[in-house]
Amino acid sequence: MAAVAATSLYQPIATALVAFCPCMVLVPGPHLLNGAIDLVRTRIALAIARLTYAGIIVLMICFGLLLGFTVGGAALPAAPPFPRRRD
Repeated sequence: MAAVAATSLYQPIATALVAFCPCMVLVPGPHLLNGAIDLVRTRIALAIARLTYAGIIVLMICFGLLLGFTVGGAALPAAPPFPRRRD
């Protein structure tokens, strides 16, 4: 919701950063890493459980971000095109 407020107030900050930085804190890195390690060590049941849990967390992060922007009536600004190299 902070990103929606930043968009509506036209603050001179990058709205995408306000939206995605809190979400990046929630990314389940240890669960993904430990799930991959468990797959390598053939602990299949534990790996499936950890990877499923990590997938649900990522899904809920995406859902919450989309819901926040939908309820707030805002959208992420399009990224500017990359400048072309002139050789």
